[in-house]
Amino acid sequence: MERQRRDDYARRRLHRRHGGRAFCVASVAVRPDTATLPIEGSWPFHAMLRDSAGDSLSGGAVTWTSSDPSVAVVDSTGLVTAVAPGTATITAVSEEHSGSGLITVVRPGAGPWPNEPAGFRVIGDNPFTALNGDGWSLIDNVSGLVTLGTDPQAPLSPPGVVQYVYPIGFSGGGGPGAEERDLPGLRQVFVGVWWKPSNPWQGHPSNVNKIEFLFPSGGGDIYLGMYGPPGGAYELRVLPQFPNLASDWLVPNVNRVPVTLGQWHRIEWLLIYNTTTDPPNGIVRWWLDGKLIGDYFNVQFPNGPLSVYKLSAIWGGVGSAKTEVDYYWYDHVHISGR
Repeated sequence: MERQRRDDYARRRLHRRHGGRAFCVASVAVRPDTATLPIEGSWPFHAMLRDSAGDSLSGGAVTWTSSDPSVAVVDSTGLVTAVAPGTATITAVSEEHSGSGLITVVRPGAGPWPNEPAGFRVIGDNPFTALNGDGWSLIDNVSGLVTLGTDPQAPLSPPGVVQYVYPIGFSGGGGPGAEERDLPGLRQVFVGVWWKPSNPWQGHPSNVNKIEFLFPSGGGDIYLGMYGPPGGAYELRVLPQFPNLASDWLVPNVNRVPVTLGQWHRIEWLLIYNTTTDPPNGIVRWWLDGKLIGDYFNVQFPNGPLSVYKLSAIWGGVGSAKTEVDYYWYDHVHISGR
């Protein structure tokens, strides 16, 4: 009888504590229970609250902590951000019950593509010694504006580079041509490329100067481009353009590192399709010269896998015309995935 009175009192106390809603938390589980992040990357952890019958509870107060904030920190919503290589336990507490997950922060690799995920299968790793072959095709080069060039200072596979030229009078909305490669239906893909824009560079009035594209089998595309008003400053942004899905710029949300004209830059780009839809948990990340620029973990991808990659250097936007001769150069492209 005394135990029953104590239980009734506890229920009334919980009922008052939560504004009239009864929360009797019996267990807390953290999802995901493990996660791996690059330095400065983020990922949302969620606390799954259940009562003694195993039913889900919502709206309960949750306190989040990290066992080692020098490795990873967690905010009041469960968003974990990586700080330095190592491991940390992320703990959620609700009504004296707790659950935890393990976060592993990995250091960049020592190879030419330090942010390529472990376990990805190499699809192509190509220096530019030819415009066709080894899985690549040169398309839309009707004016001969895409050619092989040489640059002894090319950072990865000198001296051969591929050169895209924009002559005086070149119209916005198109590119000089494109190097294209078919992909084996990837739902996770990493692309590394060395790229250099000329200095000077006449930016398009739309602020858009495209660099590379990925295409899913069901239509649409997602591209990475140099974005900024004519004259700069320029930064790297990503734009998904999938049928029947939202199309909004993914802007730098970790570091804002400007593009330096006339300099070789290493661009790394990671896309991982979502496995949930409410909310979506698709990943888009990109790095410039080793610095994480954008980190998005809520992207909705289409059903069709990624089937084509293009070095398609479209200028613009539509309208306007080049009043100077400008160039893009590409030194090397590396594609992997699964």
